Amino acid sequence: MPTRKKGSGGTAFTVDLPTPLPAERRGDAWWMEVEGRELRLSNLDKVFWPEEGFTKGDLVAYYFNVAELILPHLYDRPLTMKRMPDGVAGDAFYEKTAPSHTPDWIARCPVPSEDSREGVIGYLADTSLEDEVIRAHRGSRVLVLPATRPRKSRIDWHLCSEDIVALLKALRPEVALLNHLGLKMVRAGPDEEALWIEAQSGVRTVAAKDGMRVSLGDKVLAVPSAGTALPERGAAVDLAE
Repeated sequence: MPTRKKGSGGTAFTVDLPTPLPAERRGDAWWMEVEGRELRLSNLDKVFWPEEGFTKGDLVAYYFNVAELILPHLYDRPLTMKRMPDGVAGDAFYEKTAPSHTPDWIARCPVPSEDSREGVIGYLADTSLEDEVIRAHRGSRVLVLPATRPRKSRIDWHLCSEDIVALLKALRPEVALLNHLGLKMVRAGPDEEALWIEAQSGVRTVAAKDGMRVSLGDKVLAVPSAGTALPERGAAVDLAE
């Protein structure tokens, strides 16, 4: 059994685990590399279990040690997070939707939603255009796509505008929303790329804006066409007829 280090108050790690978390503190955060990606970990010294003294760092280190055992059971499954920002003794809330700061390379999956009147919203993470992607999102009324690359700039594991056209032709959703815009997409002009995608695919395509909210009705008809003025920040885009 892991043993808790005595007299280690104020540190990020208070439990001896088989493999220490390979994180290095730099400034106000900890940093570690996983499969070529550098991750920033914040507040690892925050105490989550006040009676035991266990920290957020202890929790992350535990997950790091058991990852090989639990990840096969979590693969391709939707996750609900129970958020406890003030530890187990504080208030808690459930979070189902991936937060806005979620990295593009973390996968989403399509889930039927009662809020969409029995429709389906398909959420995609950065990916190449594969047959499995198309099969997984059949029946989606709205596709939310990570549009990281504009035309003529394809790279591995990212969707470019040409890929999105092929995906939309195969799936024929009612609306496509371009989200998680990559830097090259931003420089190319998301509205212009959306116009091109819509013209090529025949599927209504909109480049999402910060604060944009989408409401699904019986039909998805009222989304603005690509290139048209969008509502002010925080305003709803009513997709009902």
